[in-house]
Amino acid sequence: MIRLLLDLAWWFGARGWRFARAWSGDDAYERYLAAQACSETTAPLSRAAYFDAYLEEKWRRYSACGRFSRPD
Repeated sequence: MIRLLLDLAWWFGARGWRFARAWSGDDAYERYLAAQACSETTAPLSRAAYFDAYLEEKWRRYSACGRFSRPD
């Protein structure tokens, strides 16, 4: 019974950790590599280059928010 409870706690902990990484974007590079493995058209970016592009795209969306909201 104890073994079952420990296995269940381990399973929930692992699922919770994966959810937290996915929600925060921490696993974005691993998901990118998995997607690139299927498409093999170009070489994957390095981790540093990927996060530079990821953050640039993220902040470009926020800086564009409301840029054209007022009619001129």
